[in-house]
Amino acid sequence: MTQVALSLFWPFFAGLAVLVLAHYVWVKPRPVALWERPPAALALGMGLWCAAFALEVLLWRRPWFGVANLWALVLIIAIINQLKIRALREPFVAQDFEYLVDVFRHPRLYFPFFGWWRAIAVALAFGLCVALAIHFEPSLVAMYGWPDVLSVVLPLLAAGIALLFAAKRAAWPATFDAEQDITRYGLVGACWAYAFHERADRHREPPGMLDQSPFAGSARPLRCQKELPHLVAVQSESFFDVRQWIDNVAPAVYQGFDAVRSKAYAHGQVWVPAWGANTVRTEFAFLTALRPELLGVHQFNPYRVLARHGAPTIAAYLKQLGYTTICVHPYAASFYQRDFIYPRFGFDHFIDIEAFGPQDYCGPYVGDRAVAREVMKLLKGAEEPVFVFAITMENHGPLHLEKLADSDTERLHKQPPPRNCQDLTLYLRHIVNAGEMLQQLQNGMQALERPVGMCFYGDHVPILPGPYAHYGPPSGHTDYLLWANTRLSEQSA
Repeated sequence: MTQVALSLFWPFFAGLAVLVLAHYVWVKPRPVALWERPPAALALGMGLWCAAFALEVLLWRRPWFGVANLWALVLIIAIINQLKIRALREPFVAQDFEYLVDVFRHPRLYFPFFGWWRAIAVALAFGLCVALAIHFEPSLVAMYGWPDVLSVVLPLLAAGIALLFAAKRAAWPATFDAEQDITRYGLVGACWAYAFHERADRHREPPGMLDQSPFAGSARPLRCQKELPHLVAVQSESFFDVRQWIDNVAPAVYQGFDAVRSKAYAHGQVWVPAWGANTVRTEFAFLTALRPELLGVHQFNPYRVLARHGAPTIAAYLKQLGYTTICVHPYAASFYQRDFIYPRFGFDHFIDIEAFGPQDYCGPYVGDRAVAREVMKLLKGAEEPVFVFAITMENHGPLHLEKLADSDTERLHKQPPPRNCQDLTLYLRHIVNAGEMLQQLQNGMQALERPVGMCFYGDHVPILPGPYAHYGPPSGHTDYLLWANTRLSEQSA
């Protein structure tokens, strides 16, 4: 037993020391010193290390290899944290662990941001560690036998579980400002705190949410319309007016958008609760008209827990008025669990990727013009008023996997951009199609006999690391417009 304890002493404490040091070197924002953290955060960190180390020894029987596995796991999370800060301007939180599963379900959406070379390097490094461990590090069980190994490892595991239980009983107050909470608790502690709050609130709405919702309760009949108009909302993937940021965009790029905007009842820029990704934050904000701070921990991904129980939405409100409510999204309906959540939001139908064919693609995703065609098909075939919520995909990144055409630079820019700005050119190529989609919708709706109103907005700015590094980042606001055919304005009170 004593020999086993001595064999575990150096791997245990050396591994712990390296992780503590790495936490200050790799984690951003940098957390406060250990002695400044709440006792619960210290209990959590020590409990996780004791339990994880004990399990690694039980599984592999080689303590140094087990330590290397834990180092690798922490390193991967630290790299993801840094990549997320660089791309999305916010650190890693507990709700992001769901995306680690989506990496394998939808690899094109995630893997390229991590980098194929990083993924290959991690796989090769793990294989090398396994080979070296088996060849050079002897098995503790082979040396001392299971009874002696268990007599040391099981008490260590029990101590880790006891510390985790103590951490679980703590209050873990959080501001839900990820940077502040990581600074206070460390990355692991902040993830634990957010998971703690999400679990505690999983069966109830955040305080005040229903009071602040304009769609809670029964809908009031509309008195200003002789005939209920069709309503269309288009959430355009990564759409914003680049001309508000830099002055190197050819006039033709936003020609379609400008044409519709010139006839809009309202237009401008709008703040959205997302940067570069996290579409569902903007999506949930539009459908519910709720500010993110009202959602507490659920603001990071409202669809994980909160939306599964339903929420007052514009779709449910319009349904009470007699509308048929339809969502059109040219991607897998199961992504973000929309196929499960949207019926609880009040949508009657969900039209996903199955409604589109290979001819509808523009690049790696279904194009915007195909979405406009599907929306117009629904409007033309509707005898009763419909609300159509379209979520586009064409401009979804990663953009750097696409290839430029020879004429793109000259066609889309006033002057050739810097060499590290190819992503911007690819982005503008899709923006042209977003404008054509808008015109396609406007022309089709103008020809309808029924009044129609349309809302168009961008869900967030795109991920463009090269252009942002060169020009500086934009404000993060996106653009919107509200348009209606003339019959709608004529029948308004």
